[in-house]
Amino acid sequence: NKNGFNTAAGFGKVSGLVQYNGNIGVKSDQYDPNDLGFIQNNNSFNYSGSLSFNFFKPTRYFLNHIYKLNFNNTYLYKPFRWSSLEINASAFFLFRNFWDISFQINTRPYWYKDFFVDSSSYNGYFLQRTPYVYFSISGSSDSRKKLFFNWNIGGAESPLPDDPYWNANIGLRYRFSDRFQLSGSLNIEQDKGNWGYAFIKNPDESPVISRRNVKRNTTILNAQYNFNARMNCNIRLRHYWSILNNTNFYNLRNDGYWDEIPFMAGKNIDFNTFNVDMFYTWDFLLGSRLTIAWKNVLGDNVTLDPYTYAHYLKNLGKVVDSPHSNEVTVKVVYYLDYLSLRKKK
Repeated sequence: NKNGFNTAAGFGKVSGLVQYNGNIGVKSDQYDPNDLGFIQNNNSFNYSGSLSFNFFKPTRYFLNHIYKLNFNNTYLYKPFRWSSLEINASAFFLFRNFWDISFQINTRPYWYKDFFVDSSSYNGYFLQRTPYVYFSISGSSDSRKKLFFNWNIGGAESPLPDDPYWNANIGLRYRFSDRFQLSGSLNIEQDKGNWGYAFIKNPDESPVISRRNVKRNTTILNAQYNFNARMNCNIRLRHYWSILNNTNFYNLRNDGYWDEIPFMAGKNIDFNTFNVDMFYTWDFLLGSRLTIAWKNVLGDNVTLDPYTYAHYLKNLGKVVDSPHSNEVTVKVVYYLDYLSLRKKK
């Protein structure tokens, strides 16, 4: 039996050249909505604020441009302890040809405490995480055109040696007609200084953490065909691949720092998800809809050897050949208007 609470309050100015807001939120240590929802962790207290300058009047080069600065300061609710400070600055420019470009700088300037390093609830241990600076640049073309693309590239560094982080994303969409379009995206991410929970040797001992090289790739392909204004078919393919290569192992100390222990082989992880989702949708009456869905999913018990399938094409081939499950769902929603029944009567 748990009795917890979650509360938040905020104020702000949401129009004009200068806009700002401030927020405060509390999740108690006993708050747990996971039987009817999802929360990564409770037991937190945070306050945040933002300030932006919004130039909506077109100029010689821009239709609008916006500059933002915000921060978020987080604490552990019980026992009340400081966790982290995050600062973010960004700039957005929309050109007169409807192309855009954005710049973003994100930093946690101090060593900060991860109180949920080995579970979703605080158990007395925490991990001291390194400060970092992240910079990214992104943009997109005119979405009104048949061919549309968007892109993003970013990277981060910290005081620790040899731990660069970078990510890149590109997306394409081509609209053949008002009825049919194809789109796809590819996201690549690599973190050579990823720290996190590995395992617990014994219940009475401190958790073992590891430093690892993590690579993530997400590929999405999507096709959409509109038969008419009320009927369409959409098919989406998504492959997510994450491979984790451990480089060092440590015993976590009570002060949040660590002591290195001998390397343990065989702890690398290869994780995949593969989905094909197809939806046929027909709004046959106002408020009434027929949906036929087909889902093809990689089996839950499929695990790949991270040492054998370390390359993307070899990994993808094995994923396609592995057992998959299929599910077909038919759903009908019929809107019954009580007033129309009364009229007929």
